[in-house]
Amino acid sequence: MFRFNIILISLFLGMLGCQPSYSQLRAKGFLISDDGTTEGERWASYLFTHLQKRSEDKKVILRMRQEENPPQGYFHLHIQVNPELPFDYEIKNGKAALNLSAKDNRTMLWLIYQLIDRIGEANDYIQNEDLPPAYIDFKDQARNFDFSYREPHYQPNTDSDYAGILGTNQLDADWGIWGHNLSKVVEKRDANHAKVDGKPMPEQLCFSSPDLLEQTKAYIVENYGDGEHGHGNHFMLAPEDNAIACSCEACTAAGNKVGDASAAVFAFLEKISALFPNHQFFTTVYGTVKSSPKGNLPSNVGVLLSTIDLPKGVSFKDAKEFNAFKKKVNPWTLKSSKVYLWDYSMNFDDYLTVQPSLLGMQAQWKDFKAMGIKGIFLNASGYDYSSLDDLKTYVAAALMNNVDLSIEQLLRAYLHRFYPKSASILASYLIAQEKQTFQGKGYGMYAGFADIQKTYLLEDRFLICYKELEKLLPQVTGLERKKLQKLLLGMGFSKLQLAYQEGLESDGAFEIKNDQVRAKADILTLEEVLRAGFSANGIKMYKEADGDISDYFTAWESYSGLGQQRNRLTASQVKWIQPGDNHKEALHTCLNGILGFPKDYQQGWFTTNEDIAFEVNFNDLQGTKGMFIRFLVNEKHRFNVPRAIEIHQSGKLINKLKFGLIKEEEFPLKEIVIPFQGVDLSKPVLVRIQKASEEKKRLAIDELQILD
Repeated sequence: MFRFNIILISLFLGMLGCQPSYSQLRAKGFLISDDGTTEGERWASYLFTHLQKRSEDKKVILRMRQEENPPQGYFHLHIQVNPELPFDYEIKNGKAALNLSAKDNRTMLWLIYQLIDRIGEANDYIQNEDLPPAYIDFKDQARNFDFSYREPHYQPNTDSDYAGILGTNQLDADWGIWGHNLSKVVEKRDANHAKVDGKPMPEQLCFSSPDLLEQTKAYIVENYGDGEHGHGNHFMLAPEDNAIACSCEACTAAGNKVGDASAAVFAFLEKISALFPNHQFFTTVYGTVKSSPKGNLPSNVGVLLSTIDLPKGVSFKDAKEFNAFKKKVNPWTLKSSKVYLWDYSMNFDDYLTVQPSLLGMQAQWKDFKAMGIKGIFLNASGYDYSSLDDLKTYVAAALMNNVDLSIEQLLRAYLHRFYPKSASILASYLIAQEKQTFQGKGYGMYAGFADIQKTYLLEDRFLICYKELEKLLPQVTGLERKKLQKLLLGMGFSKLQLAYQEGLESDGAFEIKNDQVRAKADILTLEEVLRAGFSANGIKMYKEADGDISDYFTAWESYSGLGQQRNRLTASQVKWIQPGDNHKEALHTCLNGILGFPKDYQQGWFTTNEDIAFEVNFNDLQGTKGMFIRFLVNEKHRFNVPRAIEIHQSGKLINKLKFGLIKEEEFPLKEIVIPFQGVDLSKPVLVRIQKASEEKKRLAIDELQILD
């Protein structure tokens, strides 16, 4: 290996001390050297190769071994990887010279691409248009990342090459076992079954079992080795997702209690972590893992906690949920140097409507950092496309490195790079969205479009943005056109949702034709265009659960074939009683004349965990023989028919209908007729709908109908 002149090194290091900004990287060319180590030579060569690829004139990029004396006007770049560095990375400046040091290979890769982009900004002969914009300057600095584990789980980050450029982690690359999947990599057998009161429980593991330890050890050795040379992996070793905690003699001696397997789990983690000091081992503070250990955990053992109960999209301020969360987390930060969070940044019931999350995310991460949190797994749309997931991946990755960066600057930089013609249109809408959401109530993680419309859509701005982008699209080419086409498909979905919410209004998606409710012709045309576009762009899901986009479009296409008659009952004739906190939503959803989609409980259904009660004044509906009500049947989300429906009048029970649970595969929805025999329609009628009590069942209804 070439060893460059020690005098030249001394001269180079002696020049360090000035603090130029990246603009001082403007030069006739670049000379790249390394510290003579294997890793230093590797990354100096990597930088040399990739800068040369980005320049038509190869002579402007030189390696020290090729040219001892750099040409006049060249800038000197010196690369070194130092595992003993007290920081994640360090930058030192000299006269026309820059020294880059990183603690590990992942950090050096990220740092190199930050540098390449800055060099490209300062020098026209280096192409950088394909790179995410750099957000660090190259002044003198030595710093650690704000979070050591950084994973924005959006589709762009599932590309390992791109994750390397961003400096982020990846579930598929970094975890040998994830979630509650230990039982899937070991053989479950009598020797490792949990026991409760002496009875074997095959559905749970015994973490005091020598067999479980040996099988786990064998799996790691066979698939991942011992993790030497900086190639360690993460392993999530958690109990099965149920309430069973082993109470065998060994687990009880370890400290297990009824419903709490924490003691045996952490004893197991200590044993396995000692066998593999170069790997990292985690468990989730969830289910039967409840109590922190008495002593400190080994340096390669950590825990993962969920933020699911915290508000999203806003600052915590004095939120009572955050105070409770801190009390839960603090004992763990005292015991472990690796406390990670499973955080969230998505409305999981709508991947396609543009959703603001960045300002709230930044404010909350500042609090997490102050609490001593060391890693964030940001659960988002994962392997599925979500609108502007490229922008969100970039911003989230940057904030995980430095949570104090400017959101607006990051957003504008990314849009300018990848959406140059549409950047100003998008920035105007997105920044307004972010600010309103952050200053308001945030966003729901499982919000239907009616909630989206009231919170973060900004309907007028959305429609203007959509119209301007549609008009601009024919003028756009290349990568921006591809990105903009996908974004416009998502926005087209939102436009279709808006029309659905308007129902039979003038701007709505439906009309009365031949006394039947039908989807308008232009709506069906839009649906056809969107279906073809989603298919061509490989977009298959519009939400997390039961989100096949083809099912959504099929519901639109089949709507006119339902033969739905005009509803004679109006909202003015109904007084909603229970549940009372959202009576306006209930009246609109149940009396807008539009039926819900059978495979989406957010599409036209009023849902509740409570019983339902409403009063009907029939007015000019004399002679009505009954009311039709449709109930959704969805086992995954616990929706089913009611236990009973009661008819009351003048304080007396007139009739009571009883029902048993039905199976979803037989009836995805059930229409029930409430007869009015014995009811005086000249007086108000009270209807009480009692939800089924089994397994916390819920109710979903879409229309209270009185038909001709």
